[in-house]
Parts: sequence; C-alpha cells; structure tokens
Amino acid sequence: MAKIFSFPNRSKSSVGIELGGNSIKMVETRKAGSGIELLSYGIVDIPDDKKGKSERDIPAISALVRKLLTLCKYPFPELYFSISGSSVGFQRLKLPPLPEKEILPAIMWEAKKLFPFSLKESRVLYKKTGIPSSDSDEIDLLVAAALNRFVSGELSVFQQIGINPAGIDTVFSAIQHAFKNSFVNSICQTTAFLDIEAQKTILSIFKEGTLLFSREIMPGGNDFTRVLMEPFSVGKKRFSLGFAEAEEIKTRYGIPMGKDQGKTPQGIPLSRIMFMMRPVLEKLITEALRSFDFFKANTREKSIDRVLLCSGGAGLKNLSESLSSGLGIEVSIFNPFENIKISPEIQSDENFLKNRHRLSVAVGLSTGKATDFNFLPPQPGILETSSLRKWIPLFSFILLVFTLFTFQSRLNRYVQSFQKELEQRQTELASLNVSIDELSSLTEKRILLKKQLSKFPDFSIKQPPFPDIFVSLTRVFPDSVSLKSIIMEKRKTSAQDGLAGQPDIKLMIEGIAVGNDYEVFNLLARVSRDLEKTPFFQNVMLDASERASDSGQTSMRFILKCPLKPDCFI
Repeated sequence: MAKIFSFPNRSKSSVGIELGGNSIKMVETRKAGSGIELLSYGIVDIPDDKKGKSERDIPAISALVRKLLTLCKYPFPELYFSISGSSVGFQRLKLPPLPEKEILPAIMWEAKKLFPFSLKESRVLYKKTGIPSSDSDEIDLLVAAALNRFVSGELSVFQQIGINPAGIDTVFSAIQHAFKNSFVNSICQTTAFLDIEAQKTILSIFKEGTLLFSREIMPGGNDFTRVLMEPFSVGKKRFSLGFAEAEEIKTRYGIPMGKDQGKTPQGIPLSRIMFMMRPVLEKLITEALRSFDFFKANTREKSIDRVLLCSGGAGLKNLSESLSSGLGIEVSIFNPFENIKISPEIQSDENFLKNRHRLSVAVGLSTGKATDFNFLPPQPGILETSSLRKWIPLFSFILLVFTLFTFQSRLNRYVQSFQKELEQRQTELASLNVSIDELSSLTEKRILLKKQLSKFPDFSIKQPPFPDIFVSLTRVFPDSVSLKSIIMEKRKTSAQDGLAGQPDIKLMIEGIAVGNDYEVFNLLARVSRDLEKTPFFQNVMLDASERASDSGQTSMRFILKCPLKPDCFI
C-alpha cells in the first residue's frame, strides 16, 4: 500500500468525490470573496464488468479516482467523499433533556432498533437541529450511523493511492449543503430531493435549510434499463437486449410520452418502451408518495412544496414531467451551481451543461466539507506517535506512583460515597419492586387482550401483483391487437365462517383487433385460452363486440372480461 500524505496547510481548494455505482464524480471549488468558485469537475464511468458488484474493486476504483484528481487546478486539495447504501443509515430522534456526555449512550439505546445494522459495530454521529418544540423541551437530533468495516473499505480506495481524505460525509448531508448554496431566497419552502442513483433512490426532505427526513427507496436508475432487457416480441421479431443496448435506448428516448409514436432504429415502437417502463415509474411514484405521507404524519408539515431531481437518473428524458403528473407536485431538475461562480470556459462546456445535475453530491461535499457528519476515523493521539512511544514506560511509572500516593487519602471518601449510594439503591429497589408487580399485572391483561383479539377475523385486503399481470398481457396479445383501456372492477364477497371474503376482481380489457369477424373471433378465442394458462386469469370470456370503422381497416372493437384467480392475491 502506498504511503499516505496529508498537506492541510497547503490546501487552496477543496474537492468532493462521489463514489457512485455506475460512475465517479469530482468537483473542485474554492472560496472567492463572499462566494464560491468552481475550479474543475470530472465524471468517469466505472467499467461495465465492475458495476453492480457487492464489493468494490479497490485497485480499479483507485485508478479512476487518481485520474479525476489530475484535473484539479491546485495540488494537495482537501478531499471529501461520500458514503451511502445499506451500511449507512439516518434517523431523526427526540430525547429528553440530557447532559452532553449522556446523549450518545442514550442514542445507542433508543435508536438500536431503528437501524438495519448493529450500532455497536458502527460509528454513530448526531447533530442537534435547533428546531424548537412547543409541546416539550425535548432535544431534536439528526442521527447518522455507518458500519466501521464499510467506512474502512471505502477509505481504502483513497489510501491505495496515498491520499488521506479530510472528511467522509453522507449523501443526504452533502445534498443539504448543495441545497443551501443554490436556494438562498426560497429556502423556507418544504423541498423534497430525489437523488436517483444507479441502484437506488435517496429521498430527502428539507425546510429552512434543515434536513428533516431521509430514506432510501426503490427503484433506481438501472431499473429503467433492466425492464428493457426482458425478452419481448414486436410482430414476428423477438428482442432480447443487452445492458449496453437497453442503456442506449433509455438515454436516447427516456420515457416516451403518449405523443411519441415513432420507432427506434431496431424497430421497437416507442409506445412499447413506454409500456415497459411504466411499472418502474409507478413504483417510484408510489414509494415517494408513501414517504411523503409518513413524513407529514410525523411532522407538522401539511404539504411538499416542490420536488427536485439530482444524480444520473435525473437526466432521464420526460422523467420530471411524468413524476410531476404522478405526484401532483412541481418537479424539476436541480442545478447545484445556481449561486456558484463558473468560468466562461466551463460555462460553455456542453458536457458540463448536460451533466451538472449529476454533480450535486460532489458539489455539496466540496462546499460543505463534512461539517455536520464526518465519518473519518479519529486520528492517532500524540502519545501514539513514533517519536513519543519510548516515553510511555516512564509516563506509566509516574502515573502508578501518583496513584499509590493518593489512594490512601481517597479510599475513605470512596467507601463513604459507596455506602450512601447503596442506601439510595436500596430505596430505589423497594419502589422498583412495586413497579414490577404493576408490570406483571399489565402483562397478564395484555395476554388476555391478545387472546380476545385473536377471535376476531382478519379483514386485511390483499392486492394482486399488477406489474406481473400487465407484463403477461403484453406477452399474450399480438401486435394486430390495439389495447384501448384496462378497467378494474372490484367487489368484496361476503364473509363466510367468520373469515373475510376474498375480493372479486375483474379486468375489463377493451381493444381493437384487425381482421374480419371470423379471424377476430378465432384470435380472441386463442387469446382467452392463453390468458387462462397464465397464473392470473380464469373464465375469460368475450363481454361485447362491434365493428370498428375509425381505423380505415376491417377491424372489430371488443371487450374481454378477465376475472382474476383467487390464488394470485399477495
């Protein structure tokens, strides 16, 4: 491993590096008067064979980081990088008034069930929000935690090339700093950020420059690519796209809107691309709305004023319009350089203008400098340096002599204090015994209530797997059939034998089939049989049909009634 150097006194600029799943982003800034100036930036893609791995290829990623650092204008900058993923967590916590030294132990106790990993094996940091509470004098805290082994692994990327970073920050904290820089005048609004990364999306909500809520949701940017890799047929031609082909189509066409009726050079209709991407888009909208509802239910905020998109997935064509329609909230792409001075050379760079939303986290790292959360492991103390280690035996002897000298004089005071504490504990124990008896009584009542509640039927409503159902429809209907609408009819069957009835759900599929009556009826009969072979439908029948004259061809409008099988509910 290369020797590690650090030059904090010679730093004239700061660099933020985001270690993403598909690419690595770098931004170099410095203070310019009362503002901030952008000095350089860089984006380098991770090789395809290194993407999506559970463990990083340290030598390969280190080489890419070294390549980005050659773009910096100043040598020896202060370097900050971000960590994210399942080994990093964030929670908002309220505690009663406590002395500063007792806050961290209280967090370790109260928050141990809120994080998906052990806090004993993690570095836990907190920050007081400063938000007053009219209901009580509780302390409002933002708590961040990261597994020690994960932080060490990410840090080794830089140690491999002899760099000692100045700080390690979280993605949501970096976005907070980028947000403060760009929206000085409208910072009081409640703003939600969707940081759409390759494997996941980080949702963060801010107000008055303070991070109030953050969580990771699915899907991520690669999920829009993966749905295009599923085999499908257009006419007699069958497609099975690789990752590179699907990524190219996604980048070029994004989410085609209803007005886009063209085809790709491969012959794939844009309407088919939209149909395949819609389940991923709807899942992203659903997860965002659920997070918004949870946030509003646990805070006093009544609404989200706007939504901003950042990172690589934010540049997906028509994504902001689709999300705005689904969320019912204004959605736009975040520009992290709104209030940052940019040289004419960079300002005229088309690659910079095209990808500046991807640099949001790197900008926040460079300007924020990990002031709120810094997961950098503590540096060795003065007695651990090699020049002073030889004095440790002498210091130990002096400490031992001093301890023996004072032991006799303090022994009596310790004994007296222990006796007082023993008497106090005995008093507390007496009151605790009373509480234990009361708790035992409450436990018995709780068990009795559980037994009584178990007699009531389960009225939970189960939902069918609609994404899988819609995918099966696209595979059954041929290209000669144009689907116009899919309507869900749902009614609840009556309860029998004390159990809640299963919901009776039918899909009414309306479409137009090209051909004469005989051809259409044979086609619909074949489609009905194919639908019944799927694990979702039963007793498919033709509900209505009539000739269609608006297409200019011999065709028939039809409605299929497709009841769902009871065992497909999940």
